[in-house]
Amino acid sequence: MWAPLASRGVGERESAAGTRNGSATADDEVAWVQDLCDALQVPPLESYGITSQDFAALVEKASVAGSMKGNPIELTPDEMEQILNRAP
Repeated sequence: MWAPLASRGVGERESAAGTRNGSATADDEVAWVQDLCDALQVPPLESYGITSQDFAALVEKASVAGSMKGNPIELTPDEMEQILNRAP
């Protein structure tokens, strides 16, 4: 399981949304999302001109965005930055 999720107590039950597999792990979900992005030909962040130098500002804005309130867990700024760093 992806370490930040495992350490926050997010386990199999919470991670089954994408794969529709009740025994899916966070790593299964990450793979599912990557496959979906590939199938939909979602361009990488850099194609939008986003670089790692932009991450701090993106995290700051995301931290106060209303859309973040719909997440099942509250992501810390460090977790958000880790997600951006792992994005293609």
